[in-house]
Amino acid sequence: MLKDEYKVYEEKMKKSIESVMSDFDTVRAGRANASVLNRISVDYYGTPTPIQQVASVAVSEARTLTITPWDRTLLRPISKAIMASDVGITPIDDGQTIRLNFPAPTEERRRELVKECASKAPFANLSSVCWTKIFLASVFRTQAGSAAVLRAARDESTRADCGAILQYIQQNYRTVRLSTLARAFHYNETYLSRMLQNYMGMSFTEIVRGIKMTRAEEYLSTSTLRIHDISALVGYDSVDHFSRTFKSTHNMSPQAYRRLTTKRGLRTLAASAVKGESAEKNAKTEKE
Repeated sequence: MLKDEYKVYEEKMKKSIESVMSDFDTVRAGRANASVLNRISVDYYGTPTPIQQVASVAVSEARTLTITPWDRTLLRPISKAIMASDVGITPIDDGQTIRLNFPAPTEERRRELVKECASKAPFANLSSVCWTKIFLASVFRTQAGSAAVLRAARDESTRADCGAILQYIQQNYRTVRLSTLARAFHYNETYLSRMLQNYMGMSFTEIVRGIKMTRAEEYLSTSTLRIHDISALVGYDSVDHFSRTFKSTHNMSPQAYRRLTTKRGLRTLAASAVKGESAEKNAKTEKE
C-alpha cells in the first residue's frame, strides 16, 4: 500500500520538476535553442498552432536557428508571432526561411538570466515540498491506528475534512463511490468509512441515500416529472430500486408521496385565499 502511494506522489513530484525544466528550456541564452519557440503559436486557418507543427525548425549554426515553414504564406505570420513574443530576437525573413540569430549575452544579459532562472526554481521546490507533505499526511492517515503522533491533532483536522467531504458528496451524490471519495481525499477506505460513522453518526451509504431522498422529495412535490425520470435524476439506475428505497424511508411509495404533497399544497393555497378574502372584507368594513 505504501509503495503504491509512494510511486503516485513520486510521479507527481517528477512532473513538477519536469514542468520547471521545460520553463528553463525556453530561456534565451547565448546559443541557438529551438525550445524558445515552444510557447509561440501562429494563426493557421483561424486556429492557434505551435510553430513546430507548421514548420521545420533546425539549428543551422551555433547561434542561428532556421525556421522553414511548409506553407510559404506563413512566413509573415510566423515573423509577427515571434516579434510579439518575449523571445527578444528580431526574425530575418529571406522569402523562404526565417533565421533567428542569437547574440552573445552581455554582462547585463547574464545577470538578467540569473534572475529569470532564480525566479522559476522556487516553484519547483514549493511544489515538491507540498506533494511531500501530502504524501506524509496520507501515510499518517493510513497508519492512524499505530501513529500516536497524529492522535493529538486528529480530531480537529478530521472535523475540517468532514466538512469538505460532505460538500463533495452533496455535489457528486449521483455518482459518488466510497473508493473515489477515499482517493479524492487521500484516505484509506476503511478509515474513511469509520470516520464518517464516528463524526456524522451515519455511514457513507446512509449519507448518500439521505441526500438522494431529499432531492427526490423536491422533484416529487415541485415538478411533474415521471417517477422514472426522477429516479435517473437522483442517481438510480433502476426505478424499482428507487421506489423500494423511497418506501423504506418514507413508509409510502413515490406516487403516494406526490399525491399527499399535492393535496397539502392545494389546502395551503385554499387557506391563503380564504385569509386574503377575510382581510379584504375587514378592510372594507373599517373603511365604512
